[in-house]
Amino acid sequence: MRKSFVVSTVILFFGAFSMQAQQTAKNDIRIVYSDASSIKLGAVLGDALDNLLINTLAGKDYREVDSKEQGMFGIRYTRQLSPKLRVGADVGYLHIERTMQERGNEADRDSYTSKINAFVIMPTGELSYSKSSMIDFYGTASLGVMVLSSKNDIQGEMLKDSDFSFAFQINPLGLRIGRQLGGFVELGFGHKGIVNIGASYRF
Repeated sequence: MRKSFVVSTVILFFGAFSMQAQQTAKNDIRIVYSDASSIKLGAVLGDALDNLLINTLAGKDYREVDSKEQGMFGIRYTRQLSPKLRVGADVGYLHIERTMQERGNEADRDSYTSKINAFVIMPTGELSYSKSSMIDFYGTASLGVMVLSSKNDIQGEMLKDSDFSFAFQINPLGLRIGRQLGGFVELGFGHKGIVNIGASYRF
């Protein structure tokens, strides 16, 4: 009897603590994966122009033989200002690497490697349309900058370039499921692409 009373007390204590934590959790940190389709498309077009320039200057015809690219990985932090509004910051990183090789004889054809690194830093706002203890239906808007750097290693000669540009992301459809620990998916458009998914922890 005494043992069951102690167990019940512990369960009630942790249940009350968990409920209180959920009610007072104002901070949200997220690990985000994005398809970054817009940046990838821009990189493809940029590589095509670079390849055309190199072909013209070198008098050779290069083609892509290998490509290493994943989506954008990032971290987002927001803090609750009101029951429906959160603000914070979103940071993302994308790496693309391509190997181009000269068409022609297998023995003596040249090759070069193109590497692109993109960093996105954006202040972010999140508006909840409808929210319960388990489900949050919301939208986000982000506006900031993108730092883009590229390196082309052409026959031992390294050509480098970097650029700063405006960056944005609008996700009108977002769904988070979970209490303190949850998962989410967002659909929208901008520098991070069409689909954003990941894990979220609120504290």
